[in-house]
Order: sequence, then structure tokens, then C-alpha cells
Amino acid sequence: MKSKSVRKMLCGLLVTSSVLSVATPVFAQHPSDKDGDGKIGKVTLYKTENVQSDNSGDYLLEIKLEEGWTPYADVQITVGKGSLCTSYDKGHTQTDGTNEYILEGVVGATLRDVDNLGTIFRGKLTNPKQGGIIEVPINLCKEHNRGELVGQAYLNVAVNEHTKFYAQGGLDFTDAKPISERGNEPTQPNKVYKEDVRFTIGKSTYTITTKEGKQITKSMQNGEAPFMSNGRTMIPVRYASEALDASVEWNPAVKEVIVKKDGVTVRLPLNSQYAIYSDGSKADMGAKTVQRNGRTYVPVGALGRMLDATMSWDDATQTVIFAK
Repeated sequence: MKSKSVRKMLCGLLVTSSVLSVATPVFAQHPSDKDGDGKIGKVTLYKTENVQSDNSGDYLLEIKLEEGWTPYADVQITVGKGSLCTSYDKGHTQTDGTNEYILEGVVGATLRDVDNLGTIFRGKLTNPKQGGIIEVPINLCKEHNRGELVGQAYLNVAVNEHTKFYAQGGLDFTDAKPISERGNEPTQPNKVYKEDVRFTIGKSTYTITTKEGKQITKSMQNGEAPFMSNGRTMIPVRYASEALDASVEWNPAVKEVIVKKDGVTVRLPLNSQYAIYSDGSKADMGAKTVQRNGRTYVPVGALGRMLDATMSWDDATQTVIFAK
């Protein structure tokens, strides 16, 4: 009970966040087997007063990034000879297949337990400021399913984008510093995170990252999802527009969707490839609006331009990202 209360106290000081990536489980190599040890950026592990003689208990992992990093770089933390008490706290098991546990209290990134074993955590860097710090409150389990001594547990940490690393390091839990040595460095609770909205081809859920770094997953009704048509990504107008802070109406008399944002009104007639603006001008969307299950879809690029949202495309996950 003491361990959990301390962990809750740590998490209460930090910003709760969430994440999106799934990967095939791989276990960490010991840090002595690779050239890491914080040589790029700086990786430090602090232990709290409740850490036990077998090294189980609460820790704070601090990752100071090399300057020049970009938002949404990949973050990966792997645990060897032990596991973190995460999935277990939420009632997940090795076989439930949900892989939905989000590591709580993380500042500066979103991290997800991708193997439901407490050994692999992956996510994305979310803080867009230079000189960023990622803070990860973690709890090393006293018991875990791998049958190895917790006293030999270690961490490998990597923050990178493609071939460029912003932080990399390997750490033994036995080498953790007392948290009192961390000093009174602020945790930057007033950071503003880059807001975005993400839709994935064929997926009936979408995610919204708030300016506080919190990630919210929402569902579309009746299995609706973006789809590809003649090389173009088609997206449900209502869900995407509302996620980007626009209002949406349907005019059944003339069969058109009306989208409003920041004093601008755009009409989207069904089976037309032209968007009609409030000043009477028209914009070619490149493909016609279509209906599926009573919902209107438009080309994703056209919707982004209408709502003044910068877009990017993740080809690996077939995901469109609207930056708000």
C-alpha cells in the first residue's frame, strides 16, 4: 500500500498523458551490451525513499534531450530482468490482448505498455520546446512473470527520429541516484503541448492530443472509418470537423453539409467535388463528396484546407495528422 501511495503522489505532480503505437515485443539487452549510457542527451534514474532492498519500488526516470529534436520523435523504454507495475495495476494480463495501458504521470511524451507485460513502453515526444525534459514515474515490480531477479533489473532508453538520436542510455536500477539529489528543478507544469487530431485508414476510433499533453480516444458510430478511394483518403466530415473545433450541420432539403469555423461557412453539396464558401467562391476538392451509412465523406486534404489545419501523413500506420 505504501508503494502505491507514493507512486500516486509522484503521478499527481506530473501531467497524465497517453499514446498510440503497437509493436512486437522484444526484450532489452543489458546496457553493458550496447554503446549507450546517456552519451547522447542525458538519462538519469532517481529512486524514492520507498525503494526496497531488492530494488522494487518507485523511481523517477529523467530524460534530458539533445537540442534540435522535433515533436513526435519516437520514445522507447525497455526493461530487462524485471518489469514495471503498470498493466497489473489496471487488471490487464499477458493474454487479454488489449495493449491499452498508458503509463501515467509522464511529462513530455506519451508512453504505452505495448506488450502488456510491463517491459516495453513506446510512444511519441509531445513537448515542442527546445531543451525538453521527459519525466517518467515508474514502479519496479516485486513480482513479475519472467522469473528473473528484480535486483538485476535495468532500463534501456532511446528517443530518436529515423536515424537521428536525441537521447540514448542504459541504466541499472542499482545505480539509481537518491531523488534528493535531483534538487528543486521545476517540472514545467505550464508547458503547452502541440495539439493534434489523428485519423487512421480503416479505424473507427480517432485521437485528440490536448495542449496539456493529454491524449483522448473517441469512437465513430456504426463502424465508420476513413477509407481510400481512387488514391484519395476520404474522411467523415462531422467527426473530423468537430475535432478541429468547427460546427457541422446537415441541410436535408438540398442534401449538403454546412461547416462553420471562425466566422467562415463552407457548404459541401452531396456528390459534388466543389466546396462553396460564404463569399460565393468555390474550391475544387479533387473528388466528390460521398455518403456511407448516412455519413458524408470528403477528401482529407480539402477538409484540412477548409479548416486551416496543417496536415501530415504517417505512411507506416496509414494515419493522417491534423496539427491544430
